[in-house]
Amino acid sequence: MRVWLLLLTLAGCTSHVSPAPEPGPEPTQETAEAPDLADLPRRIHTETNAARRRSGPGPLQWSDALATVARSHSADMARRGYFAHDTPEGRTPQDRARAAGIDCRIEVDARTERVGVSENLYQTTRYARIQTRGAGPTAVRTVDWFSDEDLAARTVQGWLDSPGHRRNLLDPLSTQHGIGVAPDADDRVYVTQVLC
Repeated sequence: MRVWLLLLTLAGCTSHVSPAPEPGPEPTQETAEAPDLADLPRRIHTETNAARRRSGPGPLQWSDALATVARSHSADMARRGYFAHDTPEGRTPQDRARAAGIDCRIEVDARTERVGVSENLYQTTRYARIQTRGAGPTAVRTVDWFSDEDLAARTVQGWLDSPGHRRNLLDPLSTQHGIGVAPDADDRVYVTQVLC
């Protein structure tokens, strides 16, 4: 009964992670190396601005300072195995931005300003499918890796499909953002977008 309750609880989670391959003998060959993800933040930047153009708000400018905050949070999630806006110690996106010296104040109108950054997270795998043929020393593992273009499109579409993330992504008051990505040892990719 406990297993079913846990499975029902986990079914409500919204990250987009493909199931891990079944454990088995380690193959001795792999068909291709994983992409290095170095271009992924800039590709997500391009996809984000394409989505904003289609929906009305102007493009976001790239911010190296916001990208540093985003990259640090993605790396922390990948290293420690959590997926949340707040760290296990309770540090919020605002806390991380302030610690980096970022003061995000956006004038809404002559009397009102919005203070603080907004943040989007996304988690996926680096691969579409893994197949192992054979066993033991002659086993061959075939990995269908997602390209950076595929990962960028999946990430932005995932945000657009989520009302809160969509609101952040298309907020006309935001003028800049930074994106950070980090893979973990199991080829999950953690993406953080910090907007101001």
